[in-house]
Amino acid sequence: MPVKSNFGSGEVLTASDVNTYLTNGGLVYISETLITAGSATSVSFNNVFTSTFDNYQVIIDSFRPSVADRGLNFRMRVGGVDAAGATDYKNAFLGLTAAGATSNFTSTGQDNGSTGVFNSSTTVSHGSATITFFNPARTERTNIQSHAQLFATQLFHRTGSVLHDLATAYDGFTLLLSSTGNITTLRVRIYGYRQA
Repeated sequence: MPVKSNFGSGEVLTASDVNTYLTNGGLVYISETLITAGSATSVSFNNVFTSTFDNYQVIIDSFRPSVADRGLNFRMRVGGVDAAGATDYKNAFLGLTAAGATSNFTSTGQDNGSTGVFNSSTTVSHGSATITFFNPARTERTNIQSHAQLFATQLFHRTGSVLHDLATAYDGFTLLLSSTGNITTLRVRIYGYRQA
């Protein structure tokens, strides 16, 4: 049922309205993780995908690596173990720089997917993304869409899709750097899309 948005002037907001309309739409907060002055090479999120929701939104911001020129990638996860098959992730991203140049990224098979986030700076927290995971907890292939802002000596925008090409039900994911180094700062918020 959609959220009611047409209350009239002087109309009483009843408990029934709240229970019926205001709780049946939008996103449901699941968790938040904040890394500051961190030394982790990766961070895992367990038991965040369940049968409660079909689709999930992950918000990433404040990404800063300890080594310059690092991207933020991900792997699906179940039972505390990352899915890292050598060719199971397909990436297709379109990119555009603030100077108007294209900066696309594609791959037909990797052991991880891209979030689209990248940072060439070790002193400033750049990089943010809104990522949607479609049906990760179902026994089917998982589709992922990302809209990311990144920094590589200038502003970039990158939007694209990732396919995890295994029909497996997952309960979480891991974020990891594209190469050596640590994640110095990072904030991750996870939400479920309400079913009705």
